[in-house]
Amino acid sequence: MQDVFQKLLIVHKKASDKDRAVKMSQYMRNQFDFLGVSAPVRKELMQPFFTEYKLQIRPHFRDLVLLCWSHRYREMQMAGMEILGKFQKDLTEDDIPFLEKLITSKSWWDTVDWLASNPVGHVFKSYPHLQETIPDRWMSNPDFWLRRTAILFQLKYKDEVDTEMLYRFIKSQKDSKEFFIQKACGWALRQYSKYNPESVISFLKNNPDLPRLTITEGYKDMKRKGMVS
Repeated sequence: MQDVFQKLLIVHKKASDKDRAVKMSQYMRNQFDFLGVSAPVRKELMQPFFTEYKLQIRPHFRDLVLLCWSHRYREMQMAGMEILGKFQKDLTEDDIPFLEKLITSKSWWDTVDWLASNPVGHVFKSYPHLQETIPDRWMSNPDFWLRRTAILFQLKYKDEVDTEMLYRFIKSQKDSKEFFIQKACGWALRQYSKYNPESVISFLKNNPDLPRLTITEGYKDMKRKGMVS
């Protein structure tokens, strides 16, 4: 996969924009170096790449994703996400260590949130028995990105959210001062309120000691719709 990765890198470097790169890095609090390739341009670059190399990549897509993850430019992690999304259905329960590595490497909201709600959510739904142990293990981990993932992996479950698990996780973080945890808890509640607002309202009313950010985020859509004052 090294040759395929180098071709992907060259294509992205040719599309680089130094001025855009500075702005993109600033937006991400200068956590990463950027080439300055916008999302629409990146998608245009990836389409012919998949057309030409899809069959070659499929048996080794994990290796290619890891190569993307190890590179300095943030666009390569974005490319890795595109590749992983393309082969998400090929993931199995044995890919939990692989996904954990991605979550805990080059960690920031742009990668972690996508991983949580897409490949992680997909694997947990495809192999429900994993939900009995892995999310709880992540919630006890000092790495808050793993905890954020455990809170967010059900974002696309609609009305099939395991509320006992979600509410238990959120209550366990009521004393957390970490912005990304407080925000994740509120986001998960806000998303679920689209399908069961009564449940979310009841939960928030019964847990007034949750962080203000979590409560504000949880109520946001319902307040906008006039369902709560």
